[in-house]
Amino acid sequence: MALDIEVPQALADYVHHSRVALAVAAADEDNHLLLVNDAFCTLTGYDPADVLGRNCRMLQRDAPNVEPRERLREFLARPRQPNVRT
Repeated sequence: MALDIEVPQALADYVHHSRVALAVAAADEDNHLLLVNDAFCTLTGYDPADVLGRNCRMLQRDAPNVEPRERLREFLARPRQPNVRT
């Protein structure tokens, strides 16, 4: 379930054993997915082979998500804000 970039084993173990849907993305270029767990696959309906190497924007399809994106921008503009709900 991982791609070319090496994910630390402790992180990979945590992701694989989590019951929460998790994905790990590269922090460079297009932030492609490196690792997904079974809960992610169950939630999204995608197999790892379908998503690894792709940016998670593919989950949005054609949804504009204008309001949630604005909330995220506001959150990022306020570094001391503890959380955001989208």
